[in-house]
Amino acid sequence: MTNSMKTVKRQHFLSLLGNVLSLLVFLAALLFFLFKLLSYDISLSGRFLYFQIPALTLASVAALVYFIYTAGTLLSTKITADEHCLEVESRFLNLRKTVLSYKHVHMLICRQNLIERLFNVKRLQLNSGSRNAGAEIDITVDTGTAAMIESAVRAVHCKDDKPQKSLTLPAKWIALYSLLIPAKWLRPIGYTLSAAAIIVGLSVRALPLASLIGLYALSVLVSIGVNALSAVLKYRNFNITGYDCALSITYGSFEKLGYFISKEK
Repeated sequence: MTNSMKTVKRQHFLSLLGNVLSLLVFLAALLFFLFKLLSYDISLSGRFLYFQIPALTLASVAALVYFIYTAGTLLSTKITADEHCLEVESRFLNLRKTVLSYKHVHMLICRQNLIERLFNVKRLQLNSGSRNAGAEIDITVDTGTAAMIESAVRAVHCKDDKPQKSLTLPAKWIALYSLLIPAKWLRPIGYTLSAAAIIVGLSVRALPLASLIGLYALSVLVSIGVNALSAVLKYRNFNITGYDCALSITYGSFEKLGYFISKEK
């Protein structure tokens, strides 16, 4: 990639979709608790304080303002990439501009979930190691632009550098790791035992002791097995490659992740 091939892009709409979905989930939880709180009968006379409509109106206005701001920021954001740096600029309401030189990149994280894979999109997070959050860049672009930025970062840090060692971890070792580390399955066991206790308490109150112990033992085995399966799917095709200047780590099944970490930083 050269300066004559400077690329100017816009963020993909999936970035907006993710923000909107997060907002909807938050508003749903907020409205639920508001309805419970503001409809509480404080007079003990059967009369309730009905503030649902004002609360719903307020939440709707807040959601609309947030959507306009997020959509405006997304549409006005311009991403410029060349062989030396990445620039992200937004002019919606106020000017915000971040320029990050590739040589200052401490860590490059590449994410791609199932939806992003369907739309041929990747999310890139460039971390400079600075405490200033404004110096970091988080963008969602097409895979071609993402690959170009990744190549530019690698070229700056590891030009003509060949891998020293590469290791791919088989799925069986990932599953074994999840079984040998108690912290990986103690919490799922607690959740499963709690669910089993609730089911028993609600449905069968006079369950024999042997059956209860058997149910708990089965729940433990199921939770350990499910946790091992989820670990295998999460870290599938785990590969770590070492360079003189950096480490490259890739893994994932449903969500593919890639890390490029500079040793100098």
